[in-house]
Amino acid sequence: MTITVPVTTTLKEFLELPYVDESPAWEFINGEAVHKPMGGGKHSLLQKRLIAVIDAAGSQYESFPKLRCTFGNRSVVPDVAVVATDQLPLDDSGDIIQRY
Repeated sequence: MTITVPVTTTLKEFLELPYVDESPAWEFINGEAVHKPMGGGKHSLLQKRLIAVIDAAGSQYESFPKLRCTFGNRSVVPDVAVVATDQLPLDDSGDIIQRY
């Protein structure tokens, strides 16, 4: 499928695009919307092993594959995001929130 990327001038406009989280994910870097490059088999195996090591290390950290991270004037989707458990955004019932 071919998607024509409209000129986006702001991070807010980018995040409102209806296809921003399709696979492969879109990222907003230096004012441009770009497709995240897709890894192959070896890349996926390394990602799986890295997540297993982080999750086995104890409850101080959580690993999240393909979690959109928006900060500054960027919105990227790293292969693995690692967050300290005491920094996780939680709702009133203690569940992690969908969007921060």
